[in-house]
Amino acid sequence: MRTQQEQLNQARRAYLLPLNTTWTRWAVYLDYADGEELQVLWPGDSHLGKQTKELLPGQIWSKAEHCPAFHFHLTGCGYSKQNEIASTLAHINPDLQVFSGLQSGCQLHREK
Repeated sequence: MRTQQEQLNQARRAYLLPLNTTWTRWAVYLDYADGEELQVLWPGDSHLGKQTKELLPGQIWSKAEHCPAFHFHLTGCGYSKQNEIASTLAHINPDLQVFSGLQSGCQLHREK
């Protein structure tokens, strides 16, 4: 499995989707523009579970059934945390277009 850095460098677009109504948990889905479905950003060493060494800032492993096992969990203002994740992704791949579904999971807005 590819590392998260490799996944981000190969992606053209990233979509930040809130997983709860308090905007503290987020999933990141990547679009490689190759006609495939969106792929969730996932550590290459995910088989290690909570022992993974590849987590990005704010990314956690969780047993919570209502969230993907690997997701971002940040507290504070939803907009600032959304910007923090977008900044981390852009640091890895400056050409990555980052979109957010903060207002709803269906309406995506491009981040600057």
